[in-house]
Amino acid sequence: MKQLLSLVAGSAIVAAVLVSCGGGSGSDRETDSTTFESTQRDRTYTEASDSNAATAPLAAETNFINKTVEANYAELGMAKLASEKATGTEVKQIAKMLEDDHTVALNGLQQIAIARSITVPAGETEEAKQDIASLSEKKGKDFDKTWCKEMIGKHEKSIKNLEEMEGQATDPQLKTWIAETLPKIRIHRDKLVECHDKMK
Repeated sequence: MKQLLSLVAGSAIVAAVLVSCGGGSGSDRETDSTTFESTQRDRTYTEASDSNAATAPLAAETNFINKTVEANYAELGMAKLASEKATGTEVKQIAKMLEDDHTVALNGLQQIAIARSITVPAGETEEAKQDIASLSEKKGKDFDKTWCKEMIGKHEKSIKNLEEMEGQATDPQLKTWIAETLPKIRIHRDKLVECHDKMK
């Protein structure tokens, strides 16, 4: 009889241990699984958000580089046109300065693009080509005045874009390029305004 009681007591203890070590009921295990999956999803979302936050400035810089390369090609085209067609000595001098400075600026941007493995445009936009073709039909003082006016507008736009990127850029090369280029573009704008005002 005592052996039977001992066997029953032993079985009860084993059952209690099995329940304790079994990790709880099926619903508890499902809750643990759901919590794990939720944690994994949160971690994946956070990592994706961090990745997007890191690549956003790079995308903005790439777009800036591409657009600014096109703008420099356009201004070089306008400068070369003025060197050929302008009648005023001052206009020709400004055109030469623009050609020299924008060549340097363009080369600098292309070097940054190479370092970052960015494929940049090989020329100005079609719209810019049409503007140059339209302006080439003008002659004499009419050409000089119209050229100055259009170049003032282009330089105002360039200054705005450079100032905006100056506060956003993270690439050291690009920040240096902007710091070196922006003062020159402002000088261009000021000389163009001065020259245009003299022709009124």
